[in-house]
Amino acid sequence: MPCSKNGLSWWANPHWCYAEPQNPQPAADDPVWAANNITPADGQFWTCSTCAAGSNACTGQVWWVANGTQPVDPVAVATTLRASLPYELGNAKIAPAPTYHTYISYKNWLWVPSGQWHAVTASQSQNGATVTLTATPSYTQWDMGNGDTVSCVGPGREWVTGMPEDAPTNCSYAYDEMKNPEGDTWTVSVRINYTLAWTCTGNCGGLTGGDLPAVLAAAGNTTSITVYQRQTVVTH
Repeated sequence: MPCSKNGLSWWANPHWCYAEPQNPQPAADDPVWAANNITPADGQFWTCSTCAAGSNACTGQVWWVANGTQPVDPVAVATTLRASLPYELGNAKIAPAPTYHTYISYKNWLWVPSGQWHAVTASQSQNGATVTLTATPSYTQWDMGNGDTVSCVGPGREWVTGMPEDAPTNCSYAYDEMKNPEGDTWTVSVRINYTLAWTCTGNCGGLTGGDLPAVLAAAGNTTSITVYQRQTVVTH
C-alpha cells in the first residue's frame, strides 16, 4: 500500500484509509473540545473516507490525533536519508598495474578493495517512528577511459602476484584496438551500485519496509593502464 496518495497519508489499523487533518477544525468554542477535555492546542481532528471495494458507498471517519502522534511517512524519510548515506567511492584497481603495461586482446583484471564492499546504513527517528535505510552493494560499473564501460557483479577478484595466467575472475576487460600506434594510456574509474531497502518501527502508519530506486555512487581514486600492440617477428 503506498504510504501517500494525492497528498494524503496512509493510516493503517484501525482506520485503513488515506487520512488528512480535518479542514476546517472545529471552532475554538465548539462543545466538542470541552466534551473531550481537550483544547485546539492539544492536537487535531483527522478524517478520511473508507470505501468498500467496487462500491461508491463510503463511510466517513473522524478521530482525535494528539500532537506528536501523526504517523510518519517512512518513504519520505527514507528518501531524505538516501542522499546522506556514506556510500563508498570506488577505488579502481587493475592488473597489470599502472607501473607495467598491457597489450591488445589481453584480459586485464578489475576490482575494488574488499574493504569497500559492504552495506551502509542511516537512521532517523521522529514522531515516535524510526526509519532505517540500508544500501547494499550489488555491482560495479567501470569506465575504461576509451569510451567503453564494463559492469561486474560483486567487487571483482584481486590479482595476487604468483597467480597462474589462467586464474579465473568475473571482472575483466580487454582493449581491442589502439588509437595511437605508439601506445595508448587510459584513465580507468569505477562506481559502486547500491540497492536500497528501508525499514520502519513505531509510528509508521502500518508500513514496515520497502525499497527505493538504486543508487550509483560516485567514483573514487582512478588508475591508469598503458596498452601496446604485440609485435610479430618473422625470421628466415
